[in-house]
Amino acid sequence: MYLRFIAVIQACVLLWAAVISCADDPLYQAGDILRDYTIGNRFTLQPERVNEQRGKIIVLDWFAHWCGGCRQAAPLIEVEIRDHYRKAGGNPNGIEVEVIAINVQPDDGSNRAATDRFIAAYGLDHVWDDPYRGFQRRFIGRNVIEQPSFAVINGLEDALPPHKPWEILYTRNFHGNGTVDGAIRTMRAAIDSVKRAPKTGLGDRPVFSTPRMRSATELEFRVMGGPREKLQVEFSSDLITWTLLGLPIPLQDSVPIVDPLRADRRYYRITLKQ
Repeated sequence: MYLRFIAVIQACVLLWAAVISCADDPLYQAGDILRDYTIGNRFTLQPERVNEQRGKIIVLDWFAHWCGGCRQAAPLIEVEIRDHYRKAGGNPNGIEVEVIAINVQPDDGSNRAATDRFIAAYGLDHVWDDPYRGFQRRFIGRNVIEQPSFAVINGLEDALPPHKPWEILYTRNFHGNGTVDGAIRTMRAAIDSVKRAPKTGLGDRPVFSTPRMRSATELEFRVMGGPREKLQVEFSSDLITWTLLGLPIPLQDSVPIVDPLRADRRYYRITLKQ
């Protein structure tokens, strides 16, 4: 029995001040883990982070108002994916699906009004602005100016393996490459494959305390259980291979766990030993 999802530790967060330009990053491929990204919400005019969509499967659709392929894709994406999953209450496993249209056309001259007409015509209700294609280029390349392009992201942090939190399930640049109908079928298959990990026998009571950095390289948190319980703590960097962190713990109250971090990202889970 496993706790659904316990903690994700970004050990490298303090080093990101020196991160290289995204232009030098390799292109995302299906199976990669998406880095968080901040982008403008067209309706609220406020910045929005991708990881604010946690707990959902996220479908991204980059468009421009003058793009013929985008006019073909937009109604199909909204009806065959957004509306389909809203009516169904999520994917077949009850996971909410969020469709986000991303405008790549700067609002210069008459373009703002034309983009707004496109949004209204196709009923787009969650729109981000990516006018210089900074986000899109992580998927299609620095010197590529094409649309529409699509991506499906697993924002479910307690997804059942082999899926991983923030995994890119699907990505494709549609321009001159296949049919939108075919892309939608593939996207729906990816969306439908995501399942939530089963709940633990530990119930809803807290098991992990809030983690804290004990030093620059050591993470500390407390594990809490009840009388006559033994809890086994394991860690993973990929949610597939798990390694025991110390011996099974007999618990009366709580004990500290110290983990010397050796990876950019850590996941923890609890096994209840009866």
